[in-house]
Amino acid sequence: MIDIKQTIKRAKKLKSVKYQEEIACFVGLSPSNFSTRKGRGTLVELFIEFAFHENVNLDWLFYGRGKIYVSEMDDFLQKAEYILHADHPKITPILKGNIDISHDNLMLCMEKEKHEAKKKTVDRD
Repeated sequence: MIDIKQTIKRAKKLKSVKYQEEIACFVGLSPSNFSTRKGRGTLVELFIEFAFHENVNLDWLFYGRGKIYVSEMDDFLQKAEYILHADHPKITPILKGNIDISHDNLMLCMEKEKHEAKKKTVDRD
């Protein structure tokens, strides 16, 4: 089971911040909305997106296991693994929306993600 308090603690360590409110900004929420969602247990999907954008190992973020960062291939395999063996009911639909796990489309998916990441960088500037 995912311990959201430990996940937040690891996210703070990763981003070198002290306060939960700072992590709220990284996942795109106001501090009050973050606290509300924490209480309701609805932060997991936001941390999944955070991990993918930061190339963070979900196993490390949620459970403290393994290396902190992942390579692109590790990232793809990790997404596929979580789709197949998700222990949280909201993980699988989110990941299926982010990636096509068909072996034939591996390279296409990786290129698409690279393009989207570059586009987001350009849009921010």
